[in-house]
Amino acid sequence: MVKDRRCEVIRIKVNNDLSINKEDLKEKIVENSVSYTGIPNNSTGYIYIST
Repeated sequence: MVKDRRCEVIRIKVNNDLSINKEDLKEKIVENSVSYTGIPNNSTGYIYIST
């Protein structure tokens, strides 16, 4: 579905405690991009990272 809409799937590293590695995320996303992250404790999957 993602690729059908000409979007790109990006894998983000996780820390030892399985939290998202914010530095890796910041390196891989571009300004004004929209992201969806599947997180078991956050059923919406939407997150906001301030740069």
